[in-house]
Amino acid sequence: MKKAELFKQYQELVDQGNELDCIILYIHMPTGEQETIVNPNVAEKMAYIEKTYNDDLIHAGCADIYITEAFFSEKNDYYGFGEAVGFLKDGYKVARAGWNGKGMWIRKIERGEPSPCDNGMENLPYLEMKTADNKLVPWLASQTDILAEDWVIVEEPGEEE
Repeated sequence: MKKAELFKQYQELVDQGNELDCIILYIHMPTGEQETIVNPNVAEKMAYIEKTYNDDLIHAGCADIYITEAFFSEKNDYYGFGEAVGFLKDGYKVARAGWNGKGMWIRKIERGEPSPCDNGMENLPYLEMKTADNKLVPWLASQTDILAEDWVIVEEPGEEE
């Protein structure tokens, strides 16, 4: 993706009167990891990209930082918790637009083979969160998460980082 394509897509959505909830950016970092940013301040983020990234979406201050993909989420792209759970079951990664941490998301981990370390006990499916500091942890929804209506899809099945 080129900067011109990103800004064309953004302008078309704005011209059509679409209300944008957030921009989702996949950014290659100097460590080789991919960071996922979900930012609800779309216009401000686009202004930042305009002044900070070149035509190939490479960061002006570090050639090892570049945007690999970008998506815009519209108001109607928010989901309730039940829908988010359905997406998790289908292999999507989801996040709350209201989360403050960069790159946080939830995914479903499938049933695994028994581990010798677990005395052969069966591993059941569970939900896992990627934290803002790039760690993975089993996740349990809070009451606020369950009642929230701001769940967004951050990655479709098969788009592994």
